[in-house]
Amino acid sequence: MAIKSSKVKIPKVIYTPQFLKFVEYYTKEFRARNGHGRWLAEYQDMEKKGLFAPRIIRALYIQILTDRFYLGYIRYSAIWYICVYARDAAEKYINERVNALYEIRVITGELAYDEDDDPYTDLSYDEASQIVKALNEEAEEELFVMKHKK
Repeated sequence: MAIKSSKVKIPKVIYTPQFLKFVEYYTKEFRARNGHGRWLAEYQDMEKKGLFAPRIIRALYIQILTDRFYLGYIRYSAIWYICVYARDAAEKYINERVNALYEIRVITGELAYDEDDDPYTDLSYDEASQIVKALNEEAEEELFVMKHKK
């Protein structure tokens, strides 16, 4: 029995390593709570066949999105639940950590400047966090914070 969903273009986020990390996380959560209630025979079968592996879950989710999923509603529901949460988390992570720009400010709110009087703006998350850590270590107290650039 095929479960029908609307035709959807596959979002790029599904192919990212972040999506797989969140699939792994939400799969563990799903299994820890015994799925949607008790651990059903369909979940036991998925477990036995290795269908809870992150890459397999992603492949099955793509089948759901492209109307090619034929494993029944209970399996569909588990995969959909895991992947919807993983997708939202991955999109948020990418938007905040990869696509967003940050600036460094003094705890009083003023923009911080480097030794050449250039402002610490338009920084990636990793750059900003490293610089803040170095500045605070140099100052020997927490004087600098990173802010999401608006």
